[in-house]
Amino acid sequence: MKWYLTFIIGMIWMGLKAQSGSVYGEVTYENIPIEFANVYLEDGRTGSSTDSSGHYRITDLSPG
Repeated sequence: MKWYLTFIIGMIWMGLKAQSGSVYGEVTYENIPIEFANVYLEDGRTGSSTDSSGHYRITDLSPG
């Protein structure tokens, strides 16, 4: 019974995870990567920072 419950919870988690999206990109100024810049979505609450090469990734976003 324990394995059955674990399987069901795993399937639910995978289904929820499959419905999330991500945004990624690079921040530059005159073709020079901007390090450690803050990047936010329009809602102003969801965001990320760029790495040392100007790349960022925002994950676990709802569709739409």
